[in-house]
Amino acid sequence: MKEPKDFLQNLIKKDDVIVLSCSGGPDSMCLLSLFVELKKIIDFKLIVAHVNHKVRKESEEEEVFVRKYAKDHNLIFELLTIDNYSKNNFHDEARVRRYNFLKELMDKYHANYLATAHHGDDLIETVLMRIERHSVLSGYAGFKRIQNVNNYQIIRPLITVSKQEIKEYNDANNIEYRIDKTNFSDEYTRNRFRNHVLPVLKEEKKDIHKDFYAFSKELYEYDSFLRNLIKEMNIISNNEIDVDIYKGIKDEFLKRKVIEYYITLIQENNEFYVNQNIIKELDKLLYSKESHATIDLPNNFKGIKNNGKVSIEKISDVNYDYVYNKIYETDKWIINNEESVLDDNNIFRLLSTEIELPIHIRNIKDNDEMEIKNLNGHKKIMKIFRENKIKDTDIQTWPIICDNKNTILGIPSLKKSKFCKDKSEKYDIIINCKEKK
Repeated sequence: MKEPKDFLQNLIKKDDVIVLSCSGGPDSMCLLSLFVELKKIIDFKLIVAHVNHKVRKESEEEEVFVRKYAKDHNLIFELLTIDNYSKNNFHDEARVRRYNFLKELMDKYHANYLATAHHGDDLIETVLMRIERHSVLSGYAGFKRIQNVNNYQIIRPLITVSKQEIKEYNDANNIEYRIDKTNFSDEYTRNRFRNHVLPVLKEEKKDIHKDFYAFSKELYEYDSFLRNLIKEMNIISNNEIDVDIYKGIKDEFLKRKVIEYYITLIQENNEFYVNQNIIKELDKLLYSKESHATIDLPNNFKGIKNNGKVSIEKISDVNYDYVYNKIYETDKWIINNEESVLDDNNIFRLLSTEIELPIHIRNIKDNDEMEIKNLNGHKKIMKIFRENKIKDTDIQTWPIICDNKNTILGIPSLKKSKFCKDKSEKYDIIINCKEKK
């Protein structure tokens, strides 16, 4: 364990604040013991973060075990208890909620390091899984020993040692830990690599994890070079890809790297995996002859082409229909019945005898259309949004005003219907829409 100890001793300074993710298993308890030993010579703050997933009967005892260890060593203990999961993919949701919890702790304690117990065997498994999933360059590299994240760094001190070395260190130093028996099940892809592929690799070369680590570092250097090259091209600005600059790139490999780099910029917590199929679909979108086009991406994301730019946006999947009664407020709009000296597209004056009450405020629906004031015929609501260059993410939540028969009366800030009156005409309903700045 000399190399991880040297790594930590050279990295950690007096008054540093470290949050350590600790499950109570052999890896995290090994890492925790290294930090406890280091605290004897360097004065830093250590927060032990534990997640009780409540999916195994041993979960409660593991929480008690880690809590007691932290108390016995005068360490701060923080707990996240997850009572239920909403998605089918337990591992993905557990990972996202765990890292959200850890991020909250980083902010709470103004910590500069988040330490995890990923080791050399974990790196091998991750690289193999990414290859099997047909990933991209940065994915094939696995994970870094030091990873910059906003105003802190994720550190993985054990990345240079194997699972066997951790076991031997724990046994030699009487380090107590708990075993998660689900790690031996072949139900999950990672476990199948761990239980069947790694033993074969290690038979060929005992310390093959060192070769994978060297491979990982090499790929990250290639990836860093490409990212810097892409930055110099000024092809990405305001979270959008410039279509003309993209089309001007002659090298197909570099085009793929532009898309890959862009995806890693706009998402947090790996909300969807970057893979070759997604890259191909976004390339088609960039070359689409349509001035406006969209494609569906995982987890309610959309690829959107609009006015020579392509972006990836998270689309709200929340539908709403609110019966209006004098006031309606969201994080972007305030709608009430105040009179105004103005007569613009934010003021809707209506005559109750011409419409069917009550009035509703809802989001856009398929095939919505409206008879525009002072124009003959109907116009699609989506076309109105497009003409006004409204982003898809805003379209989904933009308030639509209609009556009880779904006749659309107006779109705040954009258009009035034929039912809207001028201030000089007769009306008995006022709807005043103010967009928050």
